[in-house]
Amino acid sequence: MDPESQRRLVIEVGTRTLAMAQGVGHQVVQGLAPGCVPLLLTDGSKDDFTALLSHCGMWIQLERQPGQGPAPQPRWMPPPGLL
Repeated sequence: MDPESQRRLVIEVGTRTLAMAQGVGHQVVQGLAPGCVPLLLTDGSKDDFTALLSHCGMWIQLERQPGQGPAPQPRWMPPPGLL
């Protein structure tokens, strides 16, 4: 859903799968301006989270904790504006 216009960007009906969630995520991202973060309303399905991150995620380098071994590997995480 577009947060400003309240316009629905995509509606998909059918069995909920990761493939469907990725298709919806792809359609949403195609309709957004660069750098725009969508408002996604979901019931918390793991597939929804995975699909959203695959299109809107970013690599984040976590800081090394002193005395805790080697530096952590970068992680694919949601951007700060995506809640």
